[in-house]
This record gives sequence, structure tokens and C-alpha cells, in this order.
Amino acid sequence: MFIFNTLVIMFSSLLFRIVGMIFGVYVSNKIGEEALGVFQLVMSVYIFGITLATSGLNLASTRIVSEELANRK
Repeated sequence: MFIFNTLVIMFSSLLFRIVGMIFGVYVSNKIGEEALGVFQLVMSVYIFGITLATSGLNLASTRIVSEELANRK
């Protein structure tokens, strides 16, 4: 099961990178150089904000689940 999950994650990551590359080429052809620079600037700030907003979710959900499992016993 572990190897299957590893393969699924590997192939989905590869697929997402390929789709992202194709999207980047499409966007750059549609909007041009100057707008692409502005797009990259905005996207870097956006990704930073998303990272800050979701940084504690994994830890919080793990902690809540482990507390609930501990309280059941």
C-alpha cells in the first residue's frame, strides 16, 4: 500500500507540474512581457499570503484529532 500511495503522489505531482508549465506558457503568450512581470509579482505575494494563512492548519488538525483519540480511551 505504501508503494502505491508513493506512486500516486509522484504521478500527481508530475502532472501538476506539467499543467503548471503549460499554463505559464499560455499566460505568457496571452498577456505579454510587462503584464507577465506584474502577474509574477502579484502571484508571489498571493502565495506568501496563502502560506501564512494555512501554515497552522496541519498542526492544528493533527493536535485536535490526537486529543479526541486520547479522550476516547
